Order: sequence, then C-alpha cells, then structure tokens
Amino acid sequence: MSFGKAIEYKVASEMIREGFEVYLPTVDDHGVDIVARTIKGNIVEVQVKALSKSQKSGLFAAINHTSRANFYFVFYLEAIDSTWILSSADFVKYASVNKVGKHIGKYSINVKSKSLLPFKVANYSSIV
Repeated sequence: MSFGKAIEYKVASEMIREGFEVYLPTVDDHGVDIVARTIKGNIVEVQVKALSKSQKSGLFAAINHTSRANFYFVFYLEAIDSTWILSSADFVKYASVNKVGKHIGKYSINVKSKSLLPFKVANYSSIV
C-alpha cells in the first residue's frame, strides 16, 4: 500500500513541476487519486496504478471503471521506470473485460502491448 501511495505522490509532484495545479483527495472513494487543473484550465481526475520492480509483466488486472469525461489513468512500471497515460475512453477501448471468474465485469490491460506504445509518455502533456 505504501508503494502505491509513494507513486501517487511521485506523479503529483511531476504534474506540479509541469505546471498543473494538483489536489489530493483525502478519501479515494471513486478511484480518484489526483484532481488537477490542467495548463489549459480544465479540471481532470486521475487514477494512478503502479507495479513494483518485482512485477514486470505490465498487466494491470481487476480494475473497476465506468467511462467518463475528464478522467485519466496513469500507469507506472517501476521495473522500467516508464509511464503510460490513457483517457477513460482509451482505457475502455484497449482494456479487456473479464468474462469469467471472480473479477467478472472488471477490466484488465497490459500496458506493454504494442497497441499501447503511443500512450507511453515522458511527461503529462497528454492530460488536457
């Protein structure tokens, strides 16, 4: 749990350095780790997902999500120090919906797939 929180702070810090106004909700009831005002003045919600060095696959599984505007996922892989940013719509487009098992109806996505290469980023400018 502390690893995930550390990465949330890492992302928030990097966003601040890039000119975003960043707010951290006290409670994470709706999968929102960061609320930010973008450089263009838009308000966005961000959920940060991270895998530690020991988790190299790039697979993020069992994610609850309902598509909505102004919502972004930031996926971070510590093993390769890399970040992917997907809008809510792109996440729903590229993720798979679990059809069987205990996580039925939840999403899974492998950020290391070739189709997600355009979403691998060096900064947060794709959050508009």
